[in-house]
Amino acid sequence: MIKSKALEVNLASYYVDVAVDSKYAVLEDAFSRYQGLLDGLSTFLKELSHPYKNWQFIVKEARSYSLDYFHFIYNHPKGPRGAEIFIDIFISAVESSAERQIKADAVDNLILFLQKIIKESGFNLERFLPVLNDTFIRISDFKDEHFYLFVKSFYQIKKLATDLTESPVQDSFRYDALNSLFIKYFKYTYSYWLSVPDPLFWFHDVAS
Repeated sequence: MIKSKALEVNLASYYVDVAVDSKYAVLEDAFSRYQGLLDGLSTFLKELSHPYKNWQFIVKEARSYSLDYFHFIYNHPKGPRGAEIFIDIFISAVESSAERQIKADAVDNLILFLQKIIKESGFNLERFLPVLNDTFIRISDFKDEHFYLFVKSFYQIKKLATDLTESPVQDSFRYDALNSLFIKYFKYTYSYWLSVPDPLFWFHDVAS
């Protein structure tokens, strides 16, 4: 029982009767044939539509739905839009979450999802190329505070290029956006290591 009237008022102010935003209709349609997943998906989409978002829950669920069930998106007529929604979720988490670990998890999951799209789309990857190009531009536009999370991620951006060059539709891909991302990535990386004290002095100290 809530004994504090102030607490009761505070909790009431956070209660919102949430309806799923219509922009997520593509995901609802893609999962519509899988009754066992719909309840969880509905909870996930309502949290996304809530004005006070639980980003930890959202990032965790977005990872599961985007990676484990990518074939639902891949086979849907509006698959690229579905992929774009998950990309938007991860980028929004990086921009909006107050917790650094959640931001880092969102970055890791975004890179993994991009790898998933590239490696598992086969000849149909051509449908997703505009989404990939747009995402590379969006990553490049991040300020240093957030771009650093991509640089330090265990999942390397350069692996995306390797996967693309092994794709059967590689000749259809324009590398301008990815090349610009690489330039920023390597400049940032080299700049960071040049700012770190030379480890040679540390080795001398240890040796002595």
